[in-house]
Amino acid sequence: MLESSGFRVVEARDGNEALEVFERDNPDLVLLDVEMPGLDGLEVLRSLRNASRARDVPVVMATGLGDVDSISSAYSAGATDFISKPINWALLPHRLRYILRSSRVTRDLAESEEKFRLITESSADFIALLDLEGRRLYSSPSYRAFFGTDLAGSDSFREIHPDDLETIRNTFRETVESGVGRAAKFRWILPDRSLRYLESKGSVIRDETGKVSRVVVVSTDVTERTLQQEKIERLNRITSVLGDINSAIVRIRDRGELLAEACRIAVDEGHFAFAWAGLVDAETQAILPVAWTGNEQGFLGVAKFSAREDVPEGNTLSGRVVRGKRPVVSNDIEKDAVVRHGKLALARGFRSVVGLPLMVGDTAVGLLVLYSLVPGYFDDEEMRLLEELAGDISFGLDHIEKEREVHHLAYYDPLTGLANRRLFQETLGTLVEASRRTPNRMAVVVIDARGFHVVNDNLGRHAGDAFLKSIGERISGAVASSDTVGRIGGDQFAVILSELAHDSQVASRIGKIFEALDATYELNGQSIRLLFKGGVSIFPTSTDGATSDALLTNAEAALKRAKDSADMWLFYEPHLNAANANRLVLESALSRALASGEFRLLYQPKVDPRSGRVTGLEALLYWNRPGRGLTPPGDFIPALEDTGMILGVGSWAIRQAMSDVARLRGMGYPTLRVAVNVSPVQFRQRDFPAYLASALGTNESLDGLDIEITESVMMEDIEACIAVLWRLQRMGIGVALDDFGTGYSSLNYVAQLPAGTLKIDKSFVDDVASNPRRLAIVSTVISLAHALGMKVVAEGVETMEQERVLRDLDCDEVQGFLYSRPIPIEQLEAMLRKAPAAIVAG
Repeated sequence: MLESSGFRVVEARDGNEALEVFERDNPDLVLLDVEMPGLDGLEVLRSLRNASRARDVPVVMATGLGDVDSISSAYSAGATDFISKPINWALLPHRLRYILRSSRVTRDLAESEEKFRLITESSADFIALLDLEGRRLYSSPSYRAFFGTDLAGSDSFREIHPDDLETIRNTFRETVESGVGRAAKFRWILPDRSLRYLESKGSVIRDETGKVSRVVVVSTDVTERTLQQEKIERLNRITSVLGDINSAIVRIRDRGELLAEACRIAVDEGHFAFAWAGLVDAETQAILPVAWTGNEQGFLGVAKFSAREDVPEGNTLSGRVVRGKRPVVSNDIEKDAVVRHGKLALARGFRSVVGLPLMVGDTAVGLLVLYSLVPGYFDDEEMRLLEELAGDISFGLDHIEKEREVHHLAYYDPLTGLANRRLFQETLGTLVEASRRTPNRMAVVVIDARGFHVVNDNLGRHAGDAFLKSIGERISGAVASSDTVGRIGGDQFAVILSELAHDSQVASRIGKIFEALDATYELNGQSIRLLFKGGVSIFPTSTDGATSDALLTNAEAALKRAKDSADMWLFYEPHLNAANANRLVLESALSRALASGEFRLLYQPKVDPRSGRVTGLEALLYWNRPGRGLTPPGDFIPALEDTGMILGVGSWAIRQAMSDVARLRGMGYPTLRVAVNVSPVQFRQRDFPAYLASALGTNESLDGLDIEITESVMMEDIEACIAVLWRLQRMGIGVALDDFGTGYSSLNYVAQLPAGTLKIDKSFVDDVASNPRRLAIVSTVISLAHALGMKVVAEGVETMEQERVLRDLDCDEVQGFLYSRPIPIEQLEAMLRKAPAAIVAG
C-alpha cells in the first residue's frame, strides 16, 4: 500500500534488525509495531531517541493495544503519533504524509530557533523579540549583561529617554501597521541613570495568515560614535561662533551691542541653551547683566551677582570668575554645591555652565556666561576655544573703549561733558537736513556769560571751571531731551531747540533758559550773579541761513547786537524781535486775564437735522481783552499752551460750562450735554481724569460733560489713550473724536476707542453738496461711525443744501452758522425760550 502511494519502504523482521536498518538507510519516518520478537517496539523507540541522529525523525507506533497506559507509554518513549490496529490501509499513506509535513515544519522551526539562539547568544547587539504591544518575549544575553536580569515580559519602551519616547512609539507603531521594518536612533537610560545612544531596526514576523505577529528589534550601541560626532559638531560650532564674533568686532562700535551680538551668536550658532553677559560696576562691584539670549525665563530678574567676596551675591560662579580673572566651569550643576543659583538653573533645564572673564588690561570688566542642557558639556578642547572666544570679545571691548575715549576727546568738551563746537556744528547740520522734510522749525541760541573773566581773575581757575560746569548744568536742565546743548567757546554756550511747531514757541523756550541762568551762583562761599546775553537764528527763514554754518554765524551776530542793547537776547531777523516783544506783552496780559475775569464761554448749538431740535452744545473759549474786545481762541490759545496757563484756564472753562449746562437743564432740557475742547497739554497730564474731576471739585458732578480731543493727540500714545478714555467713560464723561479725517488715525485703533462721538471736519462739509468725492468720503465716515456704535456730528454747516445732504446721509447732529454763531449763555437762553422745540435753519 505504501509503495503504491509513492513511498520507498525498507522492512525489518525484528527490533534488532530495525536498529541496523535505521543506521544503514537513514529513513525519513519509522512505522513501528509494539509487540515484536527480541526487542519490542518501545525498547526500539527508546534506543532511537537516544541516538542524536534519530531524535527528530518521526516514529509512528502501530499496535492493537488500546488502553491509555500503553498509549501514554508510547508517547513518553518519544512516539510522534499512534495508529491503532486494525489499520485503515487506504488512509495510512495520507496520515504518514501529514506526519512527515508536520515533522519538517517542526524541524525547520527548531533549526531556525537554534540559529536565532546561536546568533543572539554570540552577538554584541541587543536583540529582542517583541509582541505587538512592545513587550519583550525574548531578550538577548547582551540585555542581561547591561541590566543584570532577564527582561522577558517587560515593556521595551520603559528605558527610553522621555524626549525620545513618542518618536520611538510612533516608529514601532508604523512598523507593525505597515509590516516594513523602520530604523530609529534614541537615548537609553540604564539602571544607574547613565545614558547610551542606540540605533535600532525592526523586522516583522508574520503568522500563518500573513498578519504581523511579532517584531524582532536589533539595536546597536552607538554611544561612543555619537558622542564623538557631537563633540566634533560642538567644536565646529564654537569655531563658527569665533568667526562670527570676530566679524562682529570689526563692524560694531558699541559695547552693549557687541555683548548682545555675542550672546545671540552663542545661542543661535553655538546652540547653547542660554547666554548672558554682565559688566562690573566699578563703584559698587555689582555684576549687572547687560545682554542675554536664549531660555532666560526670568532667571536674571531673580539671580543677583557681585564681584565682592563679603556679600552673598559674590559667592557665585560669576563672582569667582571676576575675582579670579579666569574661567570657572560646573559640568554638573545638580551635584555642584558651589553653584549658588543651581536650583534656578536646574528649573530651566540647565545642566552645565561656564563663566568666562572679559578682560581689559589687567582688569576683569565683566564676564560671559554660557549654559548647556547637557551635563559634562565643557571639556578641555572646548575650553581652549571658549577661552579664545572670551579673549576676542575682551579685545573688542578694549578697542571700543579706546575708540570711545578718542571720540569723546574729539567731540566733547572735557570740562562740562557737553558737545564741543565741532560736534555741535555736525549735529546742527544733521538736524537742518532732517528739518527740510518736516513742517517743524528749529532755533539756534548762542549764550555768552558777561564778565566771566572777573570770576576767573578773582576766584581762580578752579572756581571758574566750577562756574562753567554750573552754567552747562542749568542750560541742560532748562531744555527738552530732544534739544542739543554745547560749549562752543571759553565762556560761550549754544543750544539747538528742535521740534518747534511755530514761532510763538521760541520765545517761551528761550525764556526758560535765561530764567534758569538768571540766578545766584555760590562759589567758594561767595554769591555771584552774572549777566547773560543771547543771539538767536531760526531755520527755515529767508535770511537766517540755510546751512549749519550760516545759522551759527547769524546767531553769533545776533548775540553781538544783544551785547550792545538793553535786551537779554535778540533774533537775527529784526522783525522777529518785534514779534517776540508782542509775544511777551501777550503772555503778560494773559497771566492777568483769568484773575480779572476776562475769559468768556460762547456756545454753538448742535442740532438734529431731522427735527431741528437742539441736542447739545459746544463751548468755545474767548478772551474779552481790555481795549481790544472779544478775541477768538486761535489768537491766544497757543500762548496759553506754551506757558502752561492752559491748565488753569481749562479748569475754569470746564467749571463754567458745567454751571451753564446746569442752568439750561433747569429750563427743561434735562438731557442736554455740553462739549468742551481739551488742549493736548491738558490731555497729557499724568492723571487726566483726576485733572477733570479736580476742575469741578469733589462735590460737583461731571454728568452732561463731553470732551473733544483731536485724533492727532490720541495717536501719540494710543494704548495709554485708550486706557484713559475707558476711565472717562466710567465717570460718565462722553468723548468726541474731533477733526476726524484730517490726521493720521488708524481705523484699527479707532475701533478700539471708547469714544461715543465722531466729528466730521468743516473741510469735508464745505463742498459735500457739489463734490462727489467729498460726498463719498462723508457717507463712508457716517456709515463707519454707525457701524462702530458712534454718533456723528458735522461741523461748519452753513447752507440749506449742506443740511439736506447730511440729513439724507443720516448724520446725527450738525452745527454751524446756518443755525447760530457762538453766542453767550444769555443769548442762548433767550433763543431756547423763543423756540423751545426747535431752531429754524437760517
